[in-house]
Amino acid sequence: MNVPNCITLSRLVFIVAFAISYLNNYSMVAAVFLVIIGISDILDGFFARKLHQESKFGAALDPFIDKCLVITIMICFLLHNVVSIYLIAIYVVKDLIMIIGSLVITKKEDYNIKANWLGKLSAVLFFGCVLATIVFELPRYTADMLLLTSLAISLIASLNYVVMFFSNLKQKRLNNKK
Repeated sequence: MNVPNCITLSRLVFIVAFAISYLNNYSMVAAVFLVIIGISDILDGFFARKLHQESKFGAALDPFIDKCLVITIMICFLLHNVVSIYLIAIYVVKDLIMIIGSLVITKKEDYNIKANWLGKLSAVLFFGCVLATIVFELPRYTADMLLLTSLAISLIASLNYVVMFFSNLKQKRLNNKK
């Protein structure tokens, strides 16, 4: 197990710590765990590149844990009635589809989906919206509007990944015919 993958896996511990803190009404502690999770998300990729320890396992694990975080946050928000259940349902379904889709794609096509600027923007926007919702204890309508904006960017990013995948798949198949 290399350093970047250990950092990535440590996020699971912090996700659990976030959920426990948030669900026990320690919002500021939960916010600190979110910041730690965000920093570790940046560090795992940084160290993977710097230490030349990029791996297929890490490339699959990182987005999987990101999706686990989103789903955990949405469940916490549901249990505290912070945002609309419809918004939560869309986030959870989208991320479950992305998890299943990426597992199927990487298994069948031996293809790793690399993060792009739109996906990173989506993640930063989501983190910002979640932190603002928690730290400032935003009213439900405001939290819904912020997260709806984040969701729109996230859906566009998800669609972009699908387009990139099929474009790369087409190119791969054309190259194999030559």
